[in-house]
Amino acid sequence: MLIAVVGSTVAVAFFNLTVRADISVIGPLPKGLPMVRLPLVTVADFQTLLSAAFAIALLSFADTTVLSRVYSQLGGYHVNANQALVALGITNVTTGLFQGFSVSGSASRTPVAEQAGAKTQVVAVAGASFIMLLLLFAPSLLSTMPHAALGAVVISACLGQIETAGLIPLYQLRRSELIVSIACFLGVICLGVVQGIFIAVGLALLVSIWRAARPYDAILGRVDGLKGYQDISRHPEAR
Repeated sequence: MLIAVVGSTVAVAFFNLTVRADISVIGPLPKGLPMVRLPLVTVADFQTLLSAAFAIALLSFADTTVLSRVYSQLGGYHVNANQALVALGITNVTTGLFQGFSVSGSASRTPVAEQAGAKTQVVAVAGASFIMLLLLFAPSLLSTMPHAALGAVVISACLGQIETAGLIPLYQLRRSELIVSIACFLGVICLGVVQGIFIAVGLALLVSIWRAARPYDAILGRVDGLKGYQDISRHPEAR
């Protein structure tokens, strides 16, 4: 991926492809670091942003939780979801003071970092340090980097997150969970991330209500050698 990004950036600059082929590039970055500033939000702005902020918060928590669970299983460690939520809150309050984007775990950046050999959160500190140096001393270094190259990096990393092998045990365990999983996947692909998650949450709630309205019932009987009463569908010899 590094070779692809560097090679495409050099090729665009050498052959002047922004003019010849109208290739979309990043362009020069703003020089310097953002300064601390309290955001001024009016009541009208707050009303406009409320629904979007709720969706971003829900998506951030869901994305971070899922990624943490996936990589904790791969790495053999435990993740505290409450601690992750506190960390998201602190980082988003901080980035708001610097006019930054909302912060969360990323389904694209995390696989890219993992494939590059990252093992700890130090990779985020290193990445932020390089970005800071880039903004201070060489904001035009990546001006000819094509957007298509960045898109290819994200696609390449995210393809490794699709786990089709896990669908078979899910089907064997409970088919309704498989349907919810596929519906969420198709919703994200066809409609968008937020819409796909809301579809999955809605379906999960409907499935829970359906199960609660149709509880399992059984006729019980006594079986020689076993304590208590047993389900006669599992023990046809029961009395």
